[in-house]
Parts: sequence; structure tokens; C-alpha cells
Amino acid sequence: MKNNSTRIVLKGGINAEYGPLLWHPRQSRAVVRSYKGHSGVIFDIKLDADRLYSVSDDRTLVIWQRDTGTMLHRLYGHTARVLKVTLVPWCSGVVTVGEDNQCLLWSRDTGSRLLSLTPHTGNGIRSVDCVENVMATGGWDATVAKVSLSENMLSCTQHQFVSSPESSPKFLSWTENAGLLVHLADGELRSYDSSLKSYEVVIPAEISDFRGYSKHCKVGNILVIGGRTGNISLLDCSNMELGTLPCSIKSKIFSLTPVSPESERMFLSCQDDGYVILWKISDNEFSATPRLHLSLPKCKNRWITSACMLPSHGSLVVGDRKGGIHLYSANTSDSVGVCGVPLHSIAGLHGDNGTSQITTSNNMVLSLGRDGHLRFLKVRGTKLVIIRKHKPLSGVCWVEKLEKKGKCTVAYYFHGQQFKVTVLETGNTVFATECGGAHRSWDVLIRNNTLYFSYINNSKVKTIKQWYQRRVRASSLAP
Repeated sequence: MKNNSTRIVLKGGINAEYGPLLWHPRQSRAVVRSYKGHSGVIFDIKLDADRLYSVSDDRTLVIWQRDTGTMLHRLYGHTARVLKVTLVPWCSGVVTVGEDNQCLLWSRDTGSRLLSLTPHTGNGIRSVDCVENVMATGGWDATVAKVSLSENMLSCTQHQFVSSPESSPKFLSWTENAGLLVHLADGELRSYDSSLKSYEVVIPAEISDFRGYSKHCKVGNILVIGGRTGNISLLDCSNMELGTLPCSIKSKIFSLTPVSPESERMFLSCQDDGYVILWKISDNEFSATPRLHLSLPKCKNRWITSACMLPSHGSLVVGDRKGGIHLYSANTSDSVGVCGVPLHSIAGLHGDNGTSQITTSNNMVLSLGRDGHLRFLKVRGTKLVIIRKHKPLSGVCWVEKLEKKGKCTVAYYFHGQQFKVTVLETGNTVFATECGGAHRSWDVLIRNNTLYFSYINNSKVKTIKQWYQRRVRASSLAP
């Protein structure tokens, strides 16, 4: 390598004790500096004006201060040996590839992960290079994948609210037009535009019924908000029209849960002593009417986390916070359903972290839990029968939901401190970011080949916008 007319020699090898080595051969044959920190073989090294970048079979990228040998960042993200590293000047980034088929783009300054792609199948990625805004990778599957990078592929913004507990953000949700709704602790509800630079107040704090406590769920483009005294409001996110539902039960709303499929336009409200109301949102008027009054079996955390309507069986399946699922009659003329007695229950099916999603497909009930398992069940008479179980993602427990995107199934899940989005058919992790874990308000939206992810951390709303592509096109090399 050459730098300022001075020839520099860098070496990495199998002796991890010394790490990368640097010489100035025109000045001395002695090693000028040894960069110690890796615990495995050094596979590749890159250098810019003031930093050195090295990757190793210890699965890390290390960024060093070139002149002092100080380790600035040790970056984890690969699950196998990291083979190549290259610089991406247009975004002050650095790309690493390895045997886990991952291609990761990192910020050179902060060390944060900006982009995650899996452009190849097989046993890994052998090489990577960038010219201007075009990145190419070569894999062991004998293909070359090309990605045209652009500034709008990724961005990260952060909104700092007034630090008082009364005005800190408590809930957020994306709308279908890529606007962001943020509910504050003082009851004020704000609607941000797609640029997230300006907002309008939808519910002023002075007249809000949700000061200090609120629960939320989305039913299509309708946001449902519940409060401490049992009051429930509907917000049409397309025009910000607000309506209030009559409620005879004046008790705290413990949860609001949308009922799948979305076309049913239904949601459940859960109140004291496991009392549940099934609401139907009107197709013609901006209102909702109660359809069923149900009761959850007694347990420690007695509220609902997921629900699904089975029209062909006239049944409703719900999942609770303790991981159990329950079958109810959805026929309003059935006295059992009206009285709210479960026809059948399977307690603790998904463990103590709860049930995250219940859907239906091909006359099967699909129950996804925070134990990482997807269970397939059938309704036979008045009972739920477990057919089989499947683990969609190996080593992952906290899977929040599975969603169909075209012909692919996309998984949204938490893994340690990270939130990830993975296409199950290809194993391609299209998005990954550090967010602190699952116990926080968050929302994700995929729209027009862009992925929007927002979450709340330390009273700050953090938003990441990234280019989204289920597959990266690869071309086979001619022999």
C-alpha cells in the first residue's frame, strides 16, 4: 500500500498473537506496529488515511487507529469466519463478507450496522469489491451478485422529546402512507409526516383521556386506543378523524388485540378479571359495535396477546400472555359463546413469554409463540388438536410475527439486543439493528421497496429507513 508517497506494508497471518503487522520498508526492516486484539487467523486487511480494518476467523471486524494501534471498534454480526473487507467511500462505510453468506455494511465512524444482505446460497461469500456506488460479491455458489447502492437505501434519525416523564413517548405506529404516530405519556398524540421533520397534534394533552396510561392496536388503517377508565377511541389514520366508543364497563383496559384476518375488521378489548369484548368496526360508519362478551380462564397475566377468527368453523381462537390458547364459539346465538366460556383451552402452550401471533391457513390454525415455535392445530368438534410444531428460525425464541410478502414469508423477530427481518425461503436477513431488545414499543413497515423501523429507547424515538429487497439478483459466471 502507498500513502503520502510512503510505502507501507501490512501483513496478516495465522499467528493471532501479533495481529496485523505494519512496516515502513523504506525506513526500516523492523515492524513498526502490531495491532493486537484478534483471536484467530487474519484473513484480510484494508487501510485508509487514518484507520486500519481487519477481519478474522474469530468472526469479527476490528477498526484500529492506524498511527497508535488503538482498537476503536470490535464489530460482531457474522456467525462464521469473516473472509473479506472493503471500503465504501460514498457513505463512509466498510463492507464485510464471510462463510455465513452475510454481506454487512458498517459505519466506519460509529461502528453501527447499516445494511444486511444475503446475496448468495451455498457455503459463503469469497470476495467483495465496491466501485463508486456499485457493490459486487462473489460466492461459492459460482455466482456474482451486484447491488446498486444509493443514499436513500439507508438512513437513521432520532427524535429527542422533552425529558420530563409526563411528555416522554410511550407508543408509536407507522401508518400506511409512511407517517408515524407517537403517543406521549401526557396523552398527546402526534402525527409525523413521511420526512419525520414536522408533525401535527391529533389529540392535545389538555383534552386527552389517555394521560399516564394507554393501550393500542392497529386494525387496517384504524388505530384503536384504550385508557385507564375503560374508554376506547378510534383514529382513522387516513384522515386523522377521531371517534369514541360507548363502553358500559368502566375498568382499566389491559390489552387491545387485532383479530386476524384483517378483513374481519375486528379487535378484542381485555379488562378486569379477564373480561373480553369482541368489537366489529363498521364498514359504513366510523364506529364499532360489541359482538361477543367472553371470559379468559384464570391465570397470573390474564390478558390477550393474539387472536384469529375461523369463519368456516364459527370459532374464535385467542392466545394469552402466559402462552395458552383458547377456543371460543363465535356464534352470537350460541349461549356458550355469549357467556364467554371457552370450548377448549391449552394452557402454557408457548411458555411464559406468551403467544405472539395466531393466523389461519388451509383450515389450519397457526400459533406462533415467544418460545420460537410455530404450532399447527386443527379444530375438531369443540377441541383444538395439535398436529405438529416447527421452529422457523434456529436459535431464535422471540419471534413476533410472520407475514406474507408476495411469494415469500418474512419473519420479524428479536435476537438478543437486535431486531431482525429475515426471508424464510432464502434465509436472507434483509434488516438487522441494535435496539436494546424486545421489551419496548416498536413498529415496522415495508412499503415501496423501503423498510421503516421505529422504536423507543431511553425516551427517544429512533427511526431507521432502509432499502428493502427480498432477493439480490445474482448472475452465473461463464466457464
